[in-house]
Amino acid sequence: MAAGIFGVGGAIRAAVLAAFNLPKEVYLFTSGFTALFIDSSRIAAYFAGGTRLEGLFLWGLLLFVPLSFLGAFVAKKFIDRVPEQYFRFVIALFLGLAGLKFVVFP
Repeated sequence: MAAGIFGVGGAIRAAVLAAFNLPKEVYLFTSGFTALFIDSSRIAAYFAGGTRLEGLFLWGLLLFVPLSFLGAFVAKKFIDRVPEQYFRFVIALFLGLAGLKFVVFP
Protein backbone atom coordinates (compact mmCIF):
# COMPACT_ATOMS: atom_id res chain seq x y z
CA MET A 1 0.00 0.00 0.00
CA ALA A 2 2.87 2.39 0.72
CA ALA A 3 4.03 1.92 -2.85
CA GLY A 4 0.74 3.24 -4.21
CA ILE A 5 0.51 6.11 -1.74
CA PHE A 6 4.09 7.33 -1.96
CA GLY A 7 5.08 6.12 -5.43
CA VAL A 8 8.05 4.06 -4.26
CA GLY A 9 6.96 0.58 -5.37
CA GLY A 10 9.92 0.03 -7.65
CA ALA A 11 12.42 1.14 -5.03
CA ILE A 12 10.85 -1.05 -2.35
CA ARG A 13 10.78 -4.02 -4.73
CA ALA A 14 14.44 -3.42 -5.69
CA ALA A 15 15.56 -3.22 -2.07
CA VAL A 16 13.67 -6.36 -1.06
CA LEU A 17 14.95 -8.38 -4.01
CA ALA A 18 18.51 -7.12 -3.50
CA ALA A 19 18.42 -8.49 0.05
CA PHE A 20 18.08 -12.02 -1.36
CA ASN A 21 21.36 -11.75 -3.31
CA LEU A 22 19.79 -13.26 -6.43
CA PRO A 23 21.70 -13.75 -9.68
CA LYS A 24 20.97 -10.83 -11.97
CA GLU A 25 18.84 -12.86 -14.41
CA VAL A 26 16.63 -14.14 -11.57
CA TYR A 27 16.48 -10.67 -10.02
CA LEU A 28 15.40 -9.05 -13.30
CA PHE A 29 12.82 -11.72 -14.11
CA THR A 30 11.31 -11.60 -10.62
CA SER A 31 11.22 -7.81 -10.60
CA GLY A 32 9.68 -7.61 -14.07
CA PHE A 33 7.10 -10.31 -13.41
CA THR A 34 6.09 -8.72 -10.11
CA ALA A 35 5.76 -5.28 -11.71
CA LEU A 36 3.72 -6.68 -14.60
CA PHE A 37 1.37 -8.49 -12.21
CA ILE A 38 0.91 -5.50 -9.89
CA ASP A 39 0.46 -2.93 -12.65
CA SER A 40 -1.91 -5.11 -14.67
CA SER A 41 -4.10 -5.75 -11.64
CA ARG A 42 -4.03 -2.04 -10.76
CA ILE A 43 -5.14 -1.04 -14.26
CA ALA A 44 -7.90 -3.67 -14.21
CA ALA A 45 -9.10 -2.37 -10.83
CA TYR A 46 -9.17 1.21 -12.13
CA PHE A 47 -11.28 0.23 -15.14
CA ALA A 48 -13.56 -1.99 -13.02
CA GLY A 49 -14.07 0.96 -10.69
CA GLY A 50 -15.31 3.13 -13.54
CA THR A 51 -12.18 5.03 -14.45
CA ARG A 52 -12.09 5.92 -18.13
CA LEU A 53 -9.35 7.53 -20.18
CA GLU A 54 -10.25 10.26 -22.62
CA GLY A 55 -8.40 12.47 -25.03
CA LEU A 56 -4.72 12.93 -24.36
CA PHE A 57 -4.69 10.40 -21.52
CA LEU A 58 -5.82 7.64 -23.87
CA TRP A 59 -3.21 8.63 -26.43
CA GLY A 60 -0.63 8.73 -23.64
CA LEU A 61 -1.50 5.17 -22.63
CA LEU A 62 -1.23 4.02 -26.22
CA LEU A 63 2.15 5.73 -26.54
CA PHE A 64 3.73 4.93 -23.19
CA VAL A 65 3.01 1.21 -23.07
CA PRO A 66 5.17 0.51 -26.16
CA LEU A 67 7.76 2.98 -24.87
CA SER A 68 7.98 1.02 -21.61
CA PHE A 69 8.92 -2.06 -23.63
CA LEU A 70 11.57 -0.02 -25.43
CA GLY A 71 12.89 1.12 -22.04
CA ALA A 72 13.06 -2.49 -20.86
CA PHE A 73 14.99 -3.42 -24.01
CA VAL A 74 17.52 -0.60 -23.47
CA ALA A 75 17.85 -1.54 -19.78
CA LYS A 76 18.51 -5.17 -20.73
CA LYS A 77 21.30 -4.08 -23.07
CA PHE A 78 22.80 -2.01 -20.25
CA ILE A 79 22.50 -4.78 -17.64
CA ASP A 80 24.00 -7.35 -20.03
CA ARG A 81 27.20 -5.28 -19.94
CA VAL A 82 27.31 -5.13 -16.13
CA PRO A 83 29.36 -8.01 -14.66
CA GLU A 84 27.61 -10.11 -12.01
CA GLN A 85 29.95 -8.94 -9.23
CA TYR A 86 28.99 -5.26 -9.84
CA PHE A 87 25.26 -5.85 -10.28
CA ARG A 88 24.37 -5.30 -6.61
CA PHE A 89 26.42 -2.08 -6.64
CA VAL A 90 24.44 -0.83 -9.65
CA ILE A 91 21.19 -1.61 -7.80
CA ALA A 92 22.46 0.23 -4.71
CA LEU A 93 23.52 3.19 -6.85
CA PHE A 94 20.10 3.56 -8.44
CA LEU A 95 18.35 3.06 -5.09
CA GLY A 96 20.53 5.85 -3.71
CA LEU A 97 19.59 8.09 -6.63
CA ALA A 98 15.91 7.34 -6.05
CA GLY A 99 16.32 8.20 -2.36
CA LEU A 100 18.16 11.41 -3.25
CA LYS A 101 15.31 12.38 -5.55
CA PHE A 102 12.87 12.09 -2.64
CA VAL A 103 15.14 14.19 -0.44
CA VAL A 104 15.68 16.93 -3.02
CA PHE A 105 12.14 16.93 -4.48
CA PRO A 106 9.83 15.87 -1.62
